[in-house]
Amino acid sequence: MSETMLMCRICRHVFSEREARLRAAVEPDDEQLQCPRCGSSSFEPYAFDPDAPAMDPFEEDEEAY
Repeated sequence: MSETMLMCRICRHVFSEREARLRAAVEPDDEQLQCPRCGSSSFEPYAFDPDAPAMDPFEEDEEAY
């Protein structure tokens, strides 16, 4: 079974739910999950598909012209 991955909406850091829970255990005053990098509680599920075609950032978009 794969681990649930999350992506911070603020800094775009991808981290595991377990990693976020470890941070919450260290800071018992704050029970909600937080991004390990920036501390934000605003994140979304991250779905990585290794079979999806990679987007080339250097390739020009033909529709832009």
